[in-house]
Amino acid sequence: MATKPSIVRKILNKSIKSKIDKNGAAAELGFFNTTSSAAHPFTLNYTSSNIVKNTDVVSQRDFAGTFNNKTIRNAKPTFTNSDIQTFNLSVDSKQKVSTGSVSVRINGLEQVSSETQMVTGSSSDFYLSGSKNEFVNLLKNRQDHSGLTLDNLDKVIITYRTENVIG
Repeated sequence: MATKPSIVRKILNKSIKSKIDKNGAAAELGFFNTTSSAAHPFTLNYTSSNIVKNTDVVSQRDFAGTFNNKTIRNAKPTFTNSDIQTFNLSVDSKQKVSTGSVSVRINGLEQVSSETQMVTGSSSDFYLSGSKNEFVNLLKNRQDHSGLTLDNLDKVIITYRTENVIG
């Protein structure tokens, strides 16, 4: 028998609780055993302090600078062949482009892609490639009349989010 979502929610509500509150808001969350009041030795630290405790699973400092939104206005393809036009995104050496974060607008119209933006096919106008997802491949016009071919007067705006690569 599968566990009902409401039961899972109750377990999660009981297992994660605020351990330290500052200014009426949770500053540190702790993990608790759902069958007793015993706390596990791991925490989620939400304070902006640079102090990282050895019990932190994640702290606010971990997220500082992790996600960066970027925009390329008047983007021009760096590579073109009979099937695709490729745009190069600026990505630092320790970052990658977050899948699902890329938006391509051509002359004000937003193009579509798969949820992960990693799948090519007739259902998407563009897809990501490269070891850091640093390439946007815009599909050219195909037999099913999907895809686009840009000319020099088209205004292309690409927005995307980079994230730090851990490891």
